[in-house]
Amino acid sequence: TFEKGIMCPKGAVTAFMLYELVQIVPKTELEGYLTPLHELLNEYNNKRLKVVVYYALAKCCHRLADYNQAFDYFKLANSTQLEYCDFKTEYMQPFFSSI
Repeated sequence: TFEKGIMCPKGAVTAFMLYELVQIVPKTELEGYLTPLHELLNEYNNKRLKVVVYYALAKCCHRLADYNQAFDYFKLANSTQLEYCDFKTEYMQPFFSSI
């Protein structure tokens, strides 16, 4: 299970397990995931991994009804992820204009 997986030594896969867990655990357990997620942000300098952690933090905060903080994490996740995308919807403007 994911709960047992996060008890293992930390690795990159830990971020993905925590991402899944914050979506399925009872709300009463969510506070306990904030510290490990913040530790992962400081432990790894991999931006792609940080995207997963930012989304996990956003989902966790959203479920805890801390909507301002959730929004900030969603913005961080989206802006970091956008760095890896070389396509923009504005490039489709000529196509949409022709329809």
